[in-house]
Amino acid sequence: MVATLEALITKKGGISPKTLFGVAASYHLSRMVFMREIRRAFGLVLFFVSTLVAFVPAFAGPGDYSLRVKAGPSFNLQDWENQGRIGAEFDYDFGYNLGFNMMASFGISDEFRFQLIPAVRYDYLYIGPAALYGIFGAGYGVYKTENALDLRFSTGVKFPLGDRFEFSTDANIFITPAGTPGTPVTFDWLIALGMRFH
Repeated sequence: MVATLEALITKKGGISPKTLFGVAASYHLSRMVFMREIRRAFGLVLFFVSTLVAFVPAFAGPGDYSLRVKAGPSFNLQDWENQGRIGAEFDYDFGYNLGFNMMASFGISDEFRFQLIPAVRYDYLYIGPAALYGIFGAGYGVYKTENALDLRFSTGVKFPLGDRFEFSTDANIFITPAGTPGTPVTFDWLIALGMRFH
């Protein structure tokens, strides 16, 4: 604004009141537009944050637990075969974004596979009512007739369907470092429907 006025004043003949009024009006209008955009951005941020705060406490609390039925495809990455997977899952919430998870599942194909894996769950991000989580666990596996140690690395998302039901889906890497010939590794994409208890 100051630079504009100085440029106009140094011109031959000086500056007319009409020009000065036009410059001032333009400056005032640009400030109004800028402040309006700032208020709009602030309102959007406030709405987003208030939505997160409103929904997160309603999703889960210490002592809540869920029972889920899970199913999905299992893709062989090493030393095994493609299968369908079906199983069940128990999930208990400790609070502080932590939980205990226990999954039991069977592989559906010509080869027998069973897993029973306790795990720790950590909810690392909340988006509205949804929670993104990571899981690490180690447990018991059976491949054909061989007993084995199974490791589970998982990430997924869960969100409520009303007060009692919930939906979740996760991507899992299962590694079997001991107990079988070779080292079976599979990628499992599992979808679950469950009930929540408070």
